[in-house]
Amino acid sequence: MTGPPVPDGDQAPAAPLPDPSDAARQLRLAFPRASTSHRPLIETAPYAPALSLLRRWSDWPGGQLALTGPPASGKSRLLAEWSRWSGAGVLDARRLAAASLQEIAEYAARPLAIDDAHLVPESAGETLLAALNIARSRGAPVLLSGVDAPSGWATSPPDLVSRLKAAPTIAISDPDEETLTELLIEESARRFLTLPRETAAFLVARMERSYAEVTALCDRLERDAGASLSRLSAGRIVADRLSGDAEGAADDPDV
Repeated sequence: MTGPPVPDGDQAPAAPLPDPSDAARQLRLAFPRASTSHRPLIETAPYAPALSLLRRWSDWPGGQLALTGPPASGKSRLLAEWSRWSGAGVLDARRLAAASLQEIAEYAARPLAIDDAHLVPESAGETLLAALNIARSRGAPVLLSGVDAPSGWATSPPDLVSRLKAAPTIAISDPDEETLTELLIEESARRFLTLPRETAAFLVARMERSYAEVTALCDRLERDAGASLSRLSAGRIVADRLSGDAEGAADDPDV
């Protein structure tokens, strides 16, 4: 015989059902980002002068060019594109600093791209100078990238300092509205998100105008909005970011 039914109040509370959006969000974050190599280059006004010079590397004075631009402005992608066009090898600051003279000589036997040259440590100044000298002696063009002017990339050895100060330089300028719109669409696509152009334009009108903000905003869209992006959901995220910045400034006694 069964006993009397247990009153509702004595039943153990049911375990909460998992939020399916949490699982979906975890799957999105674990998914690898898509490469932009198959997508057309963004050739808006901030990039146009640099792209024009990169395509004419045989005309570079002294066979050397420094590409500068704000953080997250796409310098590494431009170096990668130039490498495809010219057949250049690519070294970043860390790999250059760890390379032997023999490895540097092998790289500098053909066109060479050095990414984040402003991060080459002082201890590797002689290595960077050797790369420039070997490339020049072999007639191989060298493209270097950095955040600021190359005159500030090194303080020694003196020959390297003078070479960098004399380097022809082309800069990626600050982004305009068209550039930010294109970058938002591209960065969203890398995260497998579909961002309608009208929604991107809506965001551009309200976001901080910087390349770095594009990455930060797309990270937030990926985390909070998911694959379904509308003006309402995207606008709410921008508003949250702006209000968070304002609260942070209000709490900062130095502001």
